[in-house]
Amino acid sequence: MKNKKLIGIAAVVVILAGIFFLRHHYKVSAVIGANPVLKSEYEKMKSSNDPSVVRRVIMVLKDQGAPEALSESLARATDTDPDMRAAMAEVLCTFPFEGNIKGALEKLIHDKDERVRLRTIQFLGQKSDGERLEFLETFCKNGAQSKAETEMCAYGRFRLAKTPQDQKAVLDSVLGTLMPDSLGLEMISNLIGMAPTDPRVVSLFTKRLHEAKEGMSPEQEKIMERIFRHLAVYAPETVRDEFSLWVSHPVASIRMAALSMVFHFCPKDRWEVLGKAIVSEKADAETKRNIMNAARMLGGRRAFELAKTAKVETPQIDPSHMPEEDSCDVKAKNAVNPHGMPMRSAPAAASLGAIQPEAPAAPAAVQPRGRKINKSRR
Repeated sequence: MKNKKLIGIAAVVVILAGIFFLRHHYKVSAVIGANPVLKSEYEKMKSSNDPSVVRRVIMVLKDQGAPEALSESLARATDTDPDMRAAMAEVLCTFPFEGNIKGALEKLIHDKDERVRLRTIQFLGQKSDGERLEFLETFCKNGAQSKAETEMCAYGRFRLAKTPQDQKAVLDSVLGTLMPDSLGLEMISNLIGMAPTDPRVVSLFTKRLHEAKEGMSPEQEKIMERIFRHLAVYAPETVRDEFSLWVSHPVASIRMAALSMVFHFCPKDRWEVLGKAIVSEKADAETKRNIMNAARMLGGRRAFELAKTAKVETPQIDPSHMPEEDSCDVKAKNAVNPHGMPMRSAPAAASLGAIQPEAPAAPAAVQPRGRKINKSRR
């Protein structure tokens, strides 16, 4: 008799556990219930601990208007994995800044892990609703725990500033304390986002570039490459007159950037420098290949001649039939196209087998409305 009672109790427990399981796994909103694919993705996410997977699915749910997007974000915001909390900070910043969302973000911005705090600061500035600016400014004054957080705060405050005057005040405060050697990739990206052509930003970048030296860490080399590419486009005069220095620079990332961006800043001595560089004893196979890529981008007769000097196989074209000018010459004569790329003459690009953009198809003739005329009856 006693055993029967125990069996009965066990059966009840199993049934209740099954009901709980079904409610937990299959009770979903109408939005998910009506979409088998979305439901499948949601169920996979429920059992996943991968922050990138969870973030992706939650954003899909949010776009589809499923209430589970918010409930899952709030639940995962207290996960033991800091990468998951950082991902949820990014997601929660896309929701209206109010109620329990604001409460969750307040905890995340004071998280014990810096990665979580930085992600929260970064994405708070992506929308400008509610009291985000006041919330961020309060944290930046009283809660920022590192230089990286202070810099990220500045970018967030700049994005949330309501007037150009407010943006200028934020930028002035940032630039007033920055030194060239303190520029990291994050700060460079922030400055480019705030004021890419500001003379003070250009000056900082130029000084930092000139401090580059051999033996830099991979991270520092990335910084130099980013700075050079930015200056080549937004302040070409800062790198134009020292092309020979950049092409032979001991930092490889600067050499690569100089060659790949030559058609942007168009130094006057470009062909002389390329000619000397390609026959230099220091030029290895990779350097020569990069020099020829730069020549192909420039185009024109000089590119053909450089290929001959470097003994690079070229199409059988009579050089006398090729244009003397390269893309920089064309750029000097014509305006830059809407995409910011220099215009290039077709013969110049074709000289070394460069891929030509397809000409736009002629619009089809429009048949006038009305009765068709049968010419055979005329």
